[in-house]
Amino acid sequence: MSLRPDNAYEIVQDYEEQFAYRLGREVLHKPETSVWMIVIPILFVHHMYRVNKYKTGVRSFANGIMAPRKKALNKAFEEISDQIPDETLPAEEYFPELDTLPDHDPGLLDRQVQVINIFKSHYRKLLSANGTTYAELLHEAYPTSQKYKEFIRKVNHGERDLNQYLAKNIHDSDESRQVVHRLQDQSIQLREEEIHFFYNQTGKKKRRKG
Repeated sequence: MSLRPDNAYEIVQDYEEQFAYRLGREVLHKPETSVWMIVIPILFVHHMYRVNKYKTGVRSFANGIMAPRKKALNKAFEEISDQIPDETLPAEEYFPELDTLPDHDPGLLDRQVQVINIFKSHYRKLLSANGTTYAELLHEAYPTSQKYKEFIRKVNHGERDLNQYLAKNIHDSDESRQVVHRLQDQSIQLREEEIHFFYNQTGKKKRRKG
């Protein structure tokens, strides 16, 4: 069944939001419970306060992860709707407010835009595919796991370059750098799980049916 790009847009956006929340839960540390909370109720109150802060942190983290991906998804949708060929776009196309931000970091911006362009090309494939679920869109866009792994390698390389720059030039505290490193490691891990879920399992099911 063929979908209009706006229907595929919703499917892709929903999936990416779920991915961002999963990533946030893996990167940020959730407060641990203790048996002492039963004996000393005030500890439970403090624990719930920390849990609420954790949930807020995950939400903010996910929103931060989604912001550049939303730019890529919106631009991909716009290009497909207007029948514009896929091209690597400059920073101004994604950040029209650059003129009002004279103190931005050019090195950081270049790396961020590189990652956004990688995602834009990826989203164009998904939005142009036929399917009613994310899995169907993904298999239409990337018929084999090897083709999908090519995208994964590109995005991992781009994000690694971006995160290394962040750790070296922007986040100067040990805690911040640890978060950046966990972000990189967990992103790679979740994408490996994606490959297994969408290709290995599906492939096994198809072979069994055949």
